[in-house]
Amino acid sequence: MDLVSEDSWSDSEPDACDQASLPLHSRAYQIEMFEQSMQGNIIAILQALFLAIQQYSFLSKQLPAFQFKLITGMDNAEYWKSQEIWDKVLFNIDVVVSTPRILLDALNYGFMSLKDISLLVVDEAHHCVARSDLNTIMQLHYHAPDARGLGDRLPHILGLSASPITKRRTSEIRDLEANLDAKCKTPLQQLDEYTAFVNMPDLETIAFDRNCRSPSMLLTTLRGVISTVQVEHDPFFRVLKNKSDMHSREKMQKILKRNATPAIEELRAFDRSCGDIHEDLGRWACDAFIAAGTQKALVLASAEGNAYALGGPSNDKSRFIGSILQDFRESSEPVCPDWAVDSNLSPKAEALFNSLIQEYSPTLRGLIFVKKRDTAWALTELINNHSTMHNYQAFSFVGASNPGHQGVFDFAQLRVQNEHLEKFRRGEFNLCVATSVLEEGIDVPAMNLVICFDERPNLRSFVQSRGRARQHNSKFVIFRPKEETGAKLKMWETLEREMKEECEDSFVL
Repeated sequence: MDLVSEDSWSDSEPDACDQASLPLHSRAYQIEMFEQSMQGNIIAILQALFLAIQQYSFLSKQLPAFQFKLITGMDNAEYWKSQEIWDKVLFNIDVVVSTPRILLDALNYGFMSLKDISLLVVDEAHHCVARSDLNTIMQLHYHAPDARGLGDRLPHILGLSASPITKRRTSEIRDLEANLDAKCKTPLQQLDEYTAFVNMPDLETIAFDRNCRSPSMLLTTLRGVISTVQVEHDPFFRVLKNKSDMHSREKMQKILKRNATPAIEELRAFDRSCGDIHEDLGRWACDAFIAAGTQKALVLASAEGNAYALGGPSNDKSRFIGSILQDFRESSEPVCPDWAVDSNLSPKAEALFNSLIQEYSPTLRGLIFVKKRDTAWALTELINNHSTMHNYQAFSFVGASNPGHQGVFDFAQLRVQNEHLEKFRRGEFNLCVATSVLEEGIDVPAMNLVICFDERPNLRSFVQSRGRARQHNSKFVIFRPKEETGAKLKMWETLEREMKEECEDSFVL
């Protein structure tokens, strides 16, 4: 089984699908890693990473003699609560490509056992730590005392990772090895061929000033409206207050402790996102996000109201949020300011635009990493509407959640992201603004410009995002506030060097 992070999303690349029908020729360094895996469990430290749908499409075409089955959260497997269902799903199946949660649930309910698996392939193996689904599988069903009796019937394990270290210590390698009962290895005998496929980009650091400019009148008005909302105003709280069952009382106590209902928490999160966008991008982007968020909330509330009037289920949260923002709209004039006014761009956005103007070429293919989903949307809007960015056609790409759990102010749509990613592959877009979901696994074209607009949180993120700049003569740009030094970057480079040395040493032993 190939296990992939549950919060990631991917789709197969057309070119990759076409190529998948051709015979697969292993490279020498890949054969070297395979031979090492035959001597014991290993975690292969490679740059080639795939996610569930991509792997299923590729492997099923390469190995037509075997029956493959793809199972993800989109299949609603959490409702497969009988052995009969699982037996039908897995009947005559040789290879299952799955997300970790699917396998964990199947093992926990006893519908499957690790002894039923010959080889367990763990993609993005560095996630097998702490309380992750991957590590829970290993601790409960591989290392557990009652699993020791399985002996040779436990599966072989092949882990894939570009960076087995996430934080600051090379000792994390030992922890990962213990969790996966494996050894970290990197190619040595065929190193020349391996490095021929790895292009190290030029590193550039851009320092920016903090945004000290005052917020727009629209943001000030929004904050004033949201700050006056009390839990007693929310119909959901009033309904709970009139109930006497234990579950309702517990919900009400939790609301009183937080001083917020779910709707109020979402409004406050919207307020915080607007403030963050103003800080990072400036007034224009902030006001554009407020206007779009308000419009979406009002449309959703209207639809919910119409459904309720026709006898459908009531969504009090959406309707309450809509009522608050209706008051806000009536007390304000949501017109986005002119982006051409210098004060409507943050110093950070100005620095980014200057860099993009300088780096542009007709063959440019760029990727901008940001921390938050809302920033990805707002920065994309800013780039696509600013006159100095006329050479760029940008789109945003963030992790796609279950539509049933999507927040009111979340603009991500799985279908639209899919379409835009395909256009990016075809060259119809030349710039992608993405969260960390695009750091690893998802197939995208090799970039010649990768910009970390927000600081990478750890070494793994730094290595993965830099690995996207795979074209020759590519550039990797890191933004940092002027008051900060480059100490963290130097620490990551040192840690990466030590990590490689440890993996090479373990290969020799």
